[in-house]
Amino acid sequence: MRWVISWVRGRGTPARVLRALQVAALLTGVACSRRESPAPPPTAAPAPSAQTSVDAERVACQARKQELLALPEAAGAPANATTRSETLGRARGEPVVWLREPQRAPLTELPATLQRALGKQATEADADDPKVWSRRRIGALLRTFPREKSGLRALLLREGYVYSGHPRVALALTFELKLEALFDEEHLWLRRGAERFELDAKGSGRTRHYEYRAGPFAGQRAELLFGDWVGIREPKHWLQLDFRRLGHEYGAERVKLDRLTSGGSVAKLRVGGEWFDAVLDHDAAGAVSVRCLDADPEARGRAVELRRKSAWKRTALAHLRGSVDAMLRDGLRFDRPRGEEGPDRDGQLRPVWYSAYRFGQSFFRVDDTSYSVFAADGTPTPPQVCVDFVLESFERASGTWYAPRDSTRERREGGLDFNAYGIKNRRGVLALEDFGFEHPELFDGVRFKAEERIPFARRQDFFRYLEQHADDFAPGDIVAIRGVKGDGRVHQHAILLERTDPLTGFPYGLADQMSRPRRRTWEGIMAEAPRRSLYFRLRLKPEVLAKLASSEPGTFTATHRAP
Repeated sequence: MRWVISWVRGRGTPARVLRALQVAALLTGVACSRRESPAPPPTAAPAPSAQTSVDAERVACQARKQELLALPEAAGAPANATTRSETLGRARGEPVVWLREPQRAPLTELPATLQRALGKQATEADADDPKVWSRRRIGALLRTFPREKSGLRALLLREGYVYSGHPRVALALTFELKLEALFDEEHLWLRRGAERFELDAKGSGRTRHYEYRAGPFAGQRAELLFGDWVGIREPKHWLQLDFRRLGHEYGAERVKLDRLTSGGSVAKLRVGGEWFDAVLDHDAAGAVSVRCLDADPEARGRAVELRRKSAWKRTALAHLRGSVDAMLRDGLRFDRPRGEEGPDRDGQLRPVWYSAYRFGQSFFRVDDTSYSVFAADGTPTPPQVCVDFVLESFERASGTWYAPRDSTRERREGGLDFNAYGIKNRRGVLALEDFGFEHPELFDGVRFKAEERIPFARRQDFFRYLEQHADDFAPGDIVAIRGVKGDGRVHQHAILLERTDPLTGFPYGLADQMSRPRRRTWEGIMAEAPRRSLYFRLRLKPEVLAKLASSEPGTFTATHRAP
C-alpha cells in the first residue's frame, strides 16, 4: 500500500485523494495485523429432561391395551360373576374364568337307551335346571347305564368340562361324577385350570380307578372337580383362564377385570394394598400373566418394591399348602376310636400313639383294636382332631414334625412350634380361642358378632356375607364355626383357609380334619349341621407366619416335647 501512495504522490495527485489512501492503508494494516478468533462452536441442544423424555415401556403397554380394547369382548359365563361365589362355596374346584360357556351335546345325538331314560322332561329342560339335573338323577343314570360311558360323557360333560351355570347342579356333578364311570381307556388327560395331569387306570372291576401319574399327587386317586376338563385327546383351544399365578408368582392380592378377550385382558391388580392398571397375557394353556403395567416409572418401581416386600409371605403360604398336601397324602386318621359314633372319646388315641412311637413300636391298641404307628413308607401317622390338623399344618410347613420310622424317634423342631409359647391345650377349639386371644403377639383375632353369625342353612345370605367381607379373610387364616348338630349338642370345628378367589376375594379353599384330612368347600363342611355359623377367626402375625418361610420344610432341630 505504501508504494502505491508514493507512486500517486509522484504523479501530482490532489491532497484529498492522498488523505483517503492514507486512511485506507491505516485500516488495512490494522486488519492484517490482527489474529482472527476461531468461530464459536455450535451450541449443543439441551439434554431432554425426565419430564419430556418418552416412556417407551408405557407407550408400548398402552398400544397393547388399545389392541385388546378393540377386540371383541369374551362372552363369559354366569360362573364368572352372578353365581361365582355360591358355586365356589358349594362345588369344589378352582376359580377359573370362562371365556364362554361350554355347550352340552344335543340330546338327540345320545344313544337311544339314554334318550328313553331321560324322557321328555329332561330332553326339553334347561341344562342348568336343578329340579331335573339333581344329584339323585345324575347318580341313577351313572348306575343304570355303566356300559354307555361315551353317551354319559356327552350328557354330563360339556365339551369335556365339568360345568353348570347353576351352583346346585355344579354341586351334584362334583359329588357324583367319577372318572371310572365315564371312561374305559387306560390313559387320560386332565386339565385343572392351567395345570395338566396324566392319569393311568389302576385295578379292575369294582376296584378300577384312575391315579395321577406324576406331580404332587402322584399315586393318589384322581378325582373330578368343578371346571376340570378330561378326555382322551386334548383340544386345540381352551375355554377357561387360570388367574391363580398372578397371586402365587406376581403377588397380586386381587384382580378386577376391565375387559376380557380371547387374546388377553385389561385389568386392575391390587399389590400391597395399592391398585395398578395392567395388561395381561394368556398363554396356550390358559395361564394368565402380567405383560405390563400402564403406569409411570415411579409407580412401576413402587409395584416392584411391594412385590419384593411380600415375597416372604408367598413363600410361607406355598410351604403351608405343601404341608396340607403332605397331611392328605399321609391320610392321617381322625382321633376317635374305631366304631365310636359321637365325640365323647375324641382325642383318646393320640397319647397312646405317641407312647408307642417313642418306645419304638409299630402298632398300638385301644379297645382291643390295633392301629398302625406309621404309614407303609415309614411316615409317622399321629391321629388328629381338627385343631391338631390346623396347628400342625403351620408347624410342619416350618419343619416341625415327627421323624420317620428309620430315624431316632423324636419330634423335631423347625421354625415354628406352638409348644414353645406355652399352649396348655392344643386340641380343643375353645382352648384355641382362649390361647389365640390371650397372645396378641402371635395372633390377630376377631370374634364374629351376633348379626354376623348367619346359619349355613341360609346359604345365599351366608355366601353373600363372605363375599361382602372378603377383605376380612386371607389365606392362612384359622376359622372356627360353632352351632347345634343333629345330636342336639353345640359343636365347634376349626378350619384352615388355604385360598381365596383372585377376582372376588371369596374364601373358597378350605382344609380340615374330620375322619381324615381333606380339602373341602363350605358346603362339604357345614351341610351336615347347617345351623352352625362363623364363630371366630385367628390370623398369625406376619413375624410369626414368616417362620414358615425362614426355614425349608425338612430342616430340623431335635426336641422331645410331648405331642
